[in-house]
Amino acid sequence: MHHSVAENGGFFLLVLCIVGGVVSSQGNKLKMLDIPEIGSVAVLYEAQLITGEGPFWKEDEQVLHFVDIPGRSIFRHDPATEITTKATYDEGVSISFVIPVAGQEGTFMIGMGQSVGTIEWDGQDGTALNFTPLTNVEEQAGNRFNDGKCDRNGRLWTGTMGYFNENGQISMNSSNLYRLDSDSLEVQVEYVTLSNGMAWSSDDKLFYYIDTWSLRVDVFDYDIDSATISNRRTLFDLVENGFEGSPDGMTIDVDGNLWVALYNGNGVVKVNGVTGAPEGFIRLPVPKATSCAWGGADLDVLYVSTAAEGADLSEFPLSGSMFKVNGLSTRGFPSVPVQIDIL
Repeated sequence: MHHSVAENGGFFLLVLCIVGGVVSSQGNKLKMLDIPEIGSVAVLYEAQLITGEGPFWKEDEQVLHFVDIPGRSIFRHDPATEITTKATYDEGVSISFVIPVAGQEGTFMIGMGQSVGTIEWDGQDGTALNFTPLTNVEEQAGNRFNDGKCDRNGRLWTGTMGYFNENGQISMNSSNLYRLDSDSLEVQVEYVTLSNGMAWSSDDKLFYYIDTWSLRVDVFDYDIDSATISNRRTLFDLVENGFEGSPDGMTIDVDGNLWVALYNGNGVVKVNGVTGAPEGFIRLPVPKATSCAWGGADLDVLYVSTAAEGADLSEFPLSGSMFKVNGLSTRGFPSVPVQIDIL
């Protein structure tokens, strides 16, 4: 039996991991969670990325893109050849996401600091990157863009995160979730602390969203025509369900289940997108899962990014690697590129 104590925003959670499920003790309350461990995990790309993030499956090329945020680097992995190429931007503070622009081969939209713009990349190793800003936000110093994703029509949604001071404390409620309209970013959710995972239901009627500091997955009603959200409510609460860590990035499958990466939670939890019930857990050989995306020829491989920053690399040397998970008995949707012409 393995005992570990996790601290999250003042919550102390004792989690005892045993075969066949997870037992959590919260005060005097004992709860048995019958959650099976699922999937077959393998290393896709071994590297100690500081903060690997933003996996994006480019379906037309059958390749996976991802970033190392503080490393200001973008990657392209071809599963057919197992070749990974990398390009790094020499300036700026971060590259938080990389999303291809539809119909413009070699053009990608990225988040950089408090700006959103485009870069050109031929996919080759070591290419010099030039950043063309499209628009920016004015938030408190130190805030930066984090996760970004497009709805089915190719509208970009992206949020910011607060600044961590020298004591490791984040600036609370100082960030926002934005929608990109033409050349401006319009606030959709205010008072965010650490904007993170997003997903849409297959009928485009629901929008799922994570503010990591809340330790929740929330759901909104979504209007695909106007790209607007309303009626926010909680779908899944990590603490109430006895999970360690914090919710980070996520994706959705064709059955309507969410797959939520758990930072400091050692894996990915499968959550029912209607009931919010946890239905499975992918255990990784590293503590800090950051995001996930479906890919592969049949869209049945879950690619998971992880972070090395803050991990004990002697105990978890694969921290920061990209992983692939097979055997999940479902499939997902292709990642959606940015449609510039509708913005």
